[in-house]
Amino acid sequence: CPAKEDLWSTVQLYHGKGETVPVTAEVWADATWPLVSAKGVDVDESTYKEAAKIQFTSPAFEKDGDAFTDAGGLAACGALLKTVLCADVAPEAAARGGPLTEDEKAAVEEKLEMAQYMGENPDSPLKEMVEKAVEDGVAPADALDAALPAYEAMLAGAPEEEMQEALDTALAEQAAETEAAEEALDEAIERALPPAESCPAKEDLWSTVQLYHGKGETVPVTAEVWADATW
Repeated sequence: CPAKEDLWSTVQLYHGKGETVPVTAEVWADATWPLVSAKGVDVDESTYKEAAKIQFTSPAFEKDGDAFTDAGGLAACGALLKTVLCADVAPEAAARGGPLTEDEKAAVEEKLEMAQYMGENPDSPLKEMVEKAVEDGVAPADALDAALPAYEAMLAGAPEEEMQEALDTALAEQAAETEAAEEALDEAIERALPPAESCPAKEDLWSTVQLYHGKGETVPVTAEVWADATW
């Protein structure tokens, strides 16, 4: 998979004849469609572009007027890589360095089916629930993950109240897992670091991490670089 920075550069140069162009909703949809199509995702062009334009409007992606800022574009590219272009490299598989299990493949396929359903049904209650979660500050990728139980409930014929309850429960579980992970990390750091009076500033530590294996130049801090550099 490409880095989100490389994808963002590609999107900005789309139809730019060697120069970057403002990435509006239309440009975002047009520039990313060939990548999604080449990936073999089972969705037609019009459905994908409609979904991409909806994604563009998310408040999680910073914009200046009707175009992405660099920060917004990078965030959108990261989300597209995670949920579509690199969805077959699930976090669990990447973490253990192996291929997807059958359960992971099924989860990826179900997420794509759900995304296609929302693209084809822009006024659906499910899409409104996901948009509301994003408006409340949930990351788009996390909102989509949490929506899977609601999607399954919908397919089973559940009413909107049960769908909302399923999504809320999934969001609560996500929050609890994040909080537990943060607490575990804080405890590990507290055990590992020297006394506070000899601690470096976070800015100095970040510079050190970025320069790890960089031979004097900063490098993108991936999960692997972060683990190696901080170890």
